[in-house]
Amino acid sequence: MERALSPAKKPEQVVVLSTIDWDTAWQRHQIFASAFAAAGSEVFFVENTAFRNPVWRDLPRLWKRVRNIARPRTVSGANEIPRGLRVFSPQVLPPTWSLFRWLNSRFFLPKLLRDLGKAGLRPGADCVVYVATATTLELTRRLKPGAVLYDCASNFREHPSVPADFAAHERALLALTDQVVCDSEFLYAQKKKEHLFVEKIHQGVPSDFFRVPPPEGDGGFCFYGTWSEGLDARHVDALAAAGLMTT
Repeated sequence: MERALSPAKKPEQVVVLSTIDWDTAWQRHQIFASAFAAAGSEVFFVENTAFRNPVWRDLPRLWKRVRNIARPRTVSGANEIPRGLRVFSPQVLPPTWSLFRWLNSRFFLPKLLRDLGKAGLRPGADCVVYVATATTLELTRRLKPGAVLYDCASNFREHPSVPADFAAHERALLALTDQVVCDSEFLYAQKKKEHLFVEKIHQGVPSDFFRVPPPEGDGGFCFYGTWSEGLDARHVDALAAAGLMTT
C-alpha cells in the first residue's frame, strides 16, 4: 500500500497492536487508543504480544497477564479503560523460536482472532501497529485491515534481543503500511528513506502539566519520565548528592 491516510476519516473500528500492557506507565499507546475511542471509534487494544524471551524479572508481569486473562477488564491499575475501548491480554508465545512461531500461528493467534470477533471486531478495521515481529505481522495480515498505521516509537533494530529476522519483518510491515508516524528526528529520518508517507508526532504532556508551580529555589535538575527496574538509580542519586536536583 502506498497511500496516505485521510485526516478527515474517522475509523469505525481500530485495533491497536501494542508493545505494552494497558496498566503500564501512561504513554502514546494508551493516549492514541483513548483518543480514537473519544472520537467515537470502537477500539480493540491488544496488549504486548512479546518481543524477546522472558527472564526472571518478567515473572510479576507474566503473572499479572495470567490474572488479566481470567477476569474482565474495566479498570487496570491507575489507567481507567474509557468507554468504547476493550483491552485484550493475548495468550501468545515470544516470536523468537521456530516452534513458538508455529504454535502462535496454529493455535494462539486463531484464538485471539476468535476472541476479537466475539467482541464485535469486523474485517476491514483500521490497525495501529507498534512493532514488526512475526506475531504482529501475521496478525495484521489476518485482520485484513482497511488501513495500517505504523507508530514507530522505538528503534527496535538496535535492541540487544532483537530477532535475527526483524529487519525483514519490518520491511514486510512497511509494505502493508499506509502511514508511518515517528516520535523523534532520528526515526523520522530513518523511515523517510523507507516509506512515502511519514510524519512526526513527538512525545508530549497534557497542558495541565505546565500549570504546576515550579519548585522554589534557584533552578537545578528535575527528572521527568518513566522509571523502571532497568534504570540505574545511582546516576540520579549522584545528581541529587551534588545539589543539582530540586524535585
